[in-house]
Amino acid sequence: MLVGFVLPVYLGEREIFVTKNCSSNCEESKCNITTGECYTCVAGFKGTFCNVSCDSQHFGPNCIYNCSSNCDNSECNETNGYCNLCKAGYQGDFCNSTCDGNHYGPGCIYTCSQSCDNSECDKTDGCCNNCPVGYTGELCETTCDNAHYGAGCTSNCSHLCVRNETQAWCNKTDGQCLLGCLSGFKQEDTECSRFWAPQQSADKTDGNTLIPIVVPIVVVLVAVSLVVASVIYYRRRNAKGSKPLQLDAGNKVQTTTLDAKDGSIRSMQIELDQSVPQKPVAVVNAYCNGNVDKKYIEVSNLNEFMLAHGAEYFSNEFKLIPSPQNLSMSVGLSDLNRNKNRYKNICAYDHSRVHLEINTSKNEGDYINASYIEGYNNEEKFIASQGPTDATINDFVRMLWQQKVDKVVMLTNLIEEGKMKCVSYWPEEGTTTFGDIKVKLAATHVFADYTIRKLELIKKDHPTHHFTQFHFTSWPDKGVPLTPWGLVDFEQRVALEKTSKPILVHCSAGVGRTGTFIALRNVMREAEDTGRINCFQTVAKLRQDRVLMVQTAEQYEFLHKAAEVAIICIGTTVTSRDITSRISHLEESVGGRSNLDKEFKAILAVCSDFIKDDVNGSNVDETNVYQNNHPPEMAKNRVSAILPDKIYRAVLLIESANLSDYINAVLVSGFTKRENQILTQLPMPNTVTDFWRLVAQYNVKLVVAFQTEDFEKDKSLGQYLPADMTTPLDCGPYEIHTGPVKSESLWEEQQITVKVVKKALGFLPITNESHVTHIASKSTDLNPKNLLKLLKHTRSNNVQAQGRVLYMCRNGAEYSGLACVLSLLLDRMDHDQSLTVPLVVGAIKCIRPQVIPSLNQYRCLYQVLQRYNETSSPYNNHDQLSRPSYDAYVNIPLEINGEENVYANSQNATRI
Repeated sequence: MLVGFVLPVYLGEREIFVTKNCSSNCEESKCNITTGECYTCVAGFKGTFCNVSCDSQHFGPNCIYNCSSNCDNSECNETNGYCNLCKAGYQGDFCNSTCDGNHYGPGCIYTCSQSCDNSECDKTDGCCNNCPVGYTGELCETTCDNAHYGAGCTSNCSHLCVRNETQAWCNKTDGQCLLGCLSGFKQEDTECSRFWAPQQSADKTDGNTLIPIVVPIVVVLVAVSLVVASVIYYRRRNAKGSKPLQLDAGNKVQTTTLDAKDGSIRSMQIELDQSVPQKPVAVVNAYCNGNVDKKYIEVSNLNEFMLAHGAEYFSNEFKLIPSPQNLSMSVGLSDLNRNKNRYKNICAYDHSRVHLEINTSKNEGDYINASYIEGYNNEEKFIASQGPTDATINDFVRMLWQQKVDKVVMLTNLIEEGKMKCVSYWPEEGTTTFGDIKVKLAATHVFADYTIRKLELIKKDHPTHHFTQFHFTSWPDKGVPLTPWGLVDFEQRVALEKTSKPILVHCSAGVGRTGTFIALRNVMREAEDTGRINCFQTVAKLRQDRVLMVQTAEQYEFLHKAAEVAIICIGTTVTSRDITSRISHLEESVGGRSNLDKEFKAILAVCSDFIKDDVNGSNVDETNVYQNNHPPEMAKNRVSAILPDKIYRAVLLIESANLSDYINAVLVSGFTKRENQILTQLPMPNTVTDFWRLVAQYNVKLVVAFQTEDFEKDKSLGQYLPADMTTPLDCGPYEIHTGPVKSESLWEEQQITVKVVKKALGFLPITNESHVTHIASKSTDLNPKNLLKLLKHTRSNNVQAQGRVLYMCRNGAEYSGLACVLSLLLDRMDHDQSLTVPLVVGAIKCIRPQVIPSLNQYRCLYQVLQRYNETSSPYNNHDQLSRPSYDAYVNIPLEINGEENVYANSQNATRI
């Protein structure tokens, strides 16, 4: 056997031989001298050329060994078989040793409560096997009530003891009556004995006449009490499932780490931080006894629940969520690793932390601030991590490589509010190197609220590892997204790509935004599985594996809102191929209401909940809603009930003292860019100048107008276009010029030039001259054929890569909103061949509630999609040339496989 092999190569007509090295994954680098096939693979690899890594449940040479069944999820290190994490009740490298009587949990790292009899407890969940005399409960930390005593409080105080509602009737240890015996009885040892005899009856019956009556009664009562106590005890034992959270302070943990000074491996015993507060017993017992069931919310009642509860309720409930105390963080808090934590109070628990492979020659230790997290019902696995810092960037990339992560979910921007929140671990283009691992950017796809990157990890003599990064860009550092629609879209996009590996989720600290996202994933799986959700229990469970998961009450409330949105979207995804059958299903009636009506009403209910929060939220004052709508600004609104929320309104720059910053217009996100579309009312006589200020300042390149034919009879409509091509329209700082009208059966089209005429505007970011396409619809009916023809024409301009699109109608919602929503739906259908109508509609209605005001308009959305599919579907050969180009949207096309749920993008208020 040789360490190389000979490969014949033909050069013209000559055959030459080239010597190639055997794969480094061949055992002893030996392989077949002709083919290069490995005789045996080194531990962790398999395949003809040993270029395939073992899956998570196998290890060793050629991956022939199964991981121990006692490894959590049967997963282990692919090289040596060491378990990544032990199942509860086991410990050791291979998890082949059971916990001793005084320890329990994964890796036996928890110490049984000292209140347990002999400090012994169940090896799995830590509940006591037996309680000492005088105590009861799963953790034996509850004293017997007034009427019981003995081991586990299973014995009843004598019925002959004097009773008092506020005091114990007998000694908790031996049952001796504490307040004395009933009249006629006296205390002898621990029993009340009779000290007088009643007068005998005339028949001279011998003995105490009460004994035949009292003794059987006492015996029966004692027996019944014992049976009841036993039933309660064993029911509670069988109901156990959640692990208690106790760990004695002062317990010592053995850990192996890398010495930063000389690079040597050394073992040390670290004592737990004595300053960590003790876990309140009441909170721990709540988990042994399953008392959190009351926090379940039926999916069918979720909307009513949200309408009935506000921020104060969620704030109070959030404070009750138990956080485990006394769990060891000794490795993360050690002097060797403190600099690897972004925040000194947030690091990984010892029992759930991710272990990196140690390499002394490169000074690479095993600690990283990242934790394994269980998904719902163990269906998924997560790694919750802090974002990499300058000190940990190489370790972070090592973790991606060693864990073979397929999906990374990033929930922070690199810089927020001027502060570095995460170091970039990918290149903007090409390749960058971290340690001995190269990271290559293969593809980028930008959406309005998130970016998806295809990345590759390259390591010498190893197969390239591919993974996808899902980067949510619309979550502010302090607070939560404005609405949950965008995050729900993002979560569903993440769910598209399946993986058996842990999903790595990180923000900056790896607890707040990270915890909220993982909680949403778990809650949605629970909703689909059981028809109910329990956010309280979900968050509490996450905190057993990582500190402070879901960090604020605001995030906790947002979790409920996101679940509410996601739940109404379950089962509503429609694909190009099933649009017709979907419409048939929606038109079916159950109980006198069509499925379409139910779907539409569900959207209205959720949106009304968000509007309620905006108006009545405890942190919102009157000026937060519909700001600047007091006189004289109220005169600039055609319909007093349709006003822009200040969060979403387009704010004008003030060119001169006689102008204001107000216009009745809102910004809406496009398919790939934030706030790339505008909804506004047709100009009023006193807002014509404001309208053209809006067009110029927000770089509008396309105006789509409805109801313009009403100018003659509607005096509230202002003349915003020049009367002819020779006379420009004077609009204060601007001059409006128009070109010839191109009239079609359904619309009229003109080219508009907006010129800056005031030199003083040089300080504003406005070009001296801008060109706008103006398309005025001649129809406002809901004919799907006509609507689709109009939208195909407006979309063929492909202006979104150049500037914004402005939709307007008389009230700024009814027809302009319909066109805006349809455009987004068609963009989604073009790109993914599937979409979720409720998610797109709900996202826009939260910005402009009057959009899609009726069931007829909602039905029209599906009808237009059906016609579009029939004429423009990729599965048909019709009208292909009419479909817009998306080269401007996508840097490199991203392929999304399958026809599973894909949800449309939402909005964010950040200006671009």
